[in-house]
Amino acid sequence: FYDKGQYRIAIEKLEKAVYSFAESGDTLNLAVTLSYLSLAYQELGEWQEAEKTINQSLQIIGFDNRKLQINGFSNQKLKILAPSLNIYGKLWFNRSQPEEALKYWLLAGKIYQKLNLQLNGNSGLVQNQINQVKALQSLGLYQQARVIVGQIEQSVETLPPDLKVQALISLGDILRATGDLKGSQTALEQALTISKNSPKNAAKTWLSLGNTFYAR
Repeated sequence: FYDKGQYRIAIEKLEKAVYSFAESGDTLNLAVTLSYLSLAYQELGEWQEAEKTINQSLQIIGFDNRKLQINGFSNQKLKILAPSLNIYGKLWFNRSQPEEALKYWLLAGKIYQKLNLQLNGNSGLVQNQINQVKALQSLGLYQQARVIVGQIEQSVETLPPDLKVQALISLGDILRATGDLKGSQTALEQALTISKNSPKNAAKTWLSLGNTFYAR
């Protein structure tokens, strides 16, 4: 339901799962579900509920968002904490606070590195890197963003289609911002070919490609 954009129904299903996991005492799955619930609330712009549920998720894991410490966590908890921090960072980014978002995305990146990229292959790390690029772009730190995009490029061919499109859009945007307009066009046209079956991704790609043509 979430992938289909039916967020209200997704929330109803996730809330039932939250209740079930709470009743059974399955705290780790409860933490995972609460983070997904936050993601759905974010899509609807319900920021108070989104913040409440992601904070509950982080508290269950035992993460203190004031200290930002990951030492002492088991690998099992780190595997849950990394995507939860990605979602927490997205909450800040969507509320126009990219600097705060970057802080949590960088921490999530450290966890993926600590886990030797074994979380969902390397897709989790790449999504995290794409998030970092967005924050750095918003802060005008294009050269730093370009370094991370270079890391993404190394694994872009192995990614699933949706994530590959996101990576290519990030690459195209950064290349445009740093003056490589031809490279930007090439990356975005490649993204457009992949995104034909996804109107949402296609729209994002056309927008970025239009910006590149405008810049040229």
